[in-house]
Amino acid sequence: MAEITLSDYCDEIEALIEQEAYDEAIAHCRHILEHYPKYLPAYQLMGKAALEKELDEEAVDLFRRVLSVNPEDFVSYVGLSIIQDRAGALPEAIWHMERAFELAPDNEVILEELRTLYARRDGKAPERVPLTRGALARLYLRGHLYDRAIEELRTLLGDSPDRVDLQAALLEALWRDGRRIEAEAVALDLLERLPHCLKAHLVLGDLWNFDGQSE
Repeated sequence: MAEITLSDYCDEIEALIEQEAYDEAIAHCRHILEHYPKYLPAYQLMGKAALEKELDEEAVDLFRRVLSVNPEDFVSYVGLSIIQDRAGALPEAIWHMERAFELAPDNEVILEELRTLYARRDGKAPERVPLTRGALARLYLRGHLYDRAIEELRTLLGDSPDRVDLQAALLEALWRDGRRIEAEAVALDLLERLPHCLKAHLVLGDLWNFDGQSE
């Protein structure tokens, strides 16, 4: 039997979802998770397949599992938005799609979905989707404007302290800016909320490895 990498295997599962072979895709995801129970892409793909099958409770559980490890996974926010929309919860659908937009502001599919949701809320679609403050902060981060990103993210977290996606972005900005003590504090706080958060574990590993080498 020919060997295949997990990445290639997931590409094949993605193709099955595109072909509407949802049950087969789910079966392959479960097969991966039997051998690699922490392999995050398999949970994401199984969530997408469950979403397409309208197994909404199962999809919600899977997307939330993904977000507990990676609170910046835009696919999971899109999926949760669709599920909230199906349930008739328009404000919640918009909230989740806005989080996806902040993470992927150039994604035309997300932009169009957000326009549609705004049109249903406001009676007409905006000509342009306005940047949220979270999107602006992430643009600062991508542009290496770390001081501005940190300032914006801290202001946002002051208003919405439960936004773990923003906390993860703040952690990255502090780490990239070399503010190690502050980054460590944010990482530890994030792990109190999300014990399996991959970014927090990676940053702490880097910080503690650096400190160990410096001694």
